[in-house]
Amino acid sequence: MRYINNAKTNDKDVWDGRLRLTVKGQVNDATYVQGRIATNMYFKDAGTDDGNTTMERLFVNHNFGEKTSVVLGRQDLTVFGGLEYDDAFDGAKLAYNDGKFDAYAAFGQLNAGDYDKTDAAFGGLGYDFGAAKLNAAYFNFTGDKAKNVSGFDSIWGANLVVPVQDFSVFGEYWDSNADKADTTWQAGLGYSTLDAAKPGTFALNVAYNRVGAGAYLGGTTYDASDFFDIAADKDLKFWNVFGDVVLQKNVTLHGEYAWDIENTKAGYDDNAWTVSLNYAF
Repeated sequence: MRYINNAKTNDKDVWDGRLRLTVKGQVNDATYVQGRIATNMYFKDAGTDDGNTTMERLFVNHNFGEKTSVVLGRQDLTVFGGLEYDDAFDGAKLAYNDGKFDAYAAFGQLNAGDYDKTDAAFGGLGYDFGAAKLNAAYFNFTGDKAKNVSGFDSIWGANLVVPVQDFSVFGEYWDSNADKADTTWQAGLGYSTLDAAKPGTFALNVAYNRVGAGAYLGGTTYDASDFFDIAADKDLKFWNVFGDVVLQKNVTLHGEYAWDIENTKAGYDDNAWTVSLNYAF
């Protein structure tokens, strides 16, 4: 159950609920098929999709040993901390992970953002040094008209997370081939003892964000994000704090607050927030 206080002045706030059911079928020792069915409802000002039930995810995963896998279908894609993209994509992904080093290569279409009808070849890699985790990613959108979508057709990024006991310093940087507003970056500090089985544990993060209109993939992880309607050739700037607290076993309260929002298109306030109550079973 979720409430969102939007930044857009003429938009109604959102009060809704959602149920997701994940179904997994083991085909053999190396292969499984997984899908996720979701239905939503509005507790206030119902939209046209009120009560709709959809298949949000459907993919087949085949493992080649313990470290390598191939996934085909509509699957999750979270890039770094999710500032740029945390949604689904339709396509194929080859991945490798040995516990320290990980890498993936993929081809398909993103499900969120302006590039949702454009083919993309992309990949990433990461290494856990123990004292820090470093990741990198690259996206190339194919086709002669791909650059007309949001001013760029290729973008690369890097992400660094440095843990210090229960604290962490995190940040990411993106650079595209757009002519203007071609960089995005985030810098933040987090604290976490979060364990869904332990009431009272929590995670809390604060970050400063600068998102270029020509360097945004279009599927951010944040629920309070309607203000990502960035003015042309500008850098969206904002602070945000976000976190979770475990109220009971598998019952989590999530919250976000964004403020000092600058360089949106006309008609937005300078703050937005959301709170949601989540039950896992």
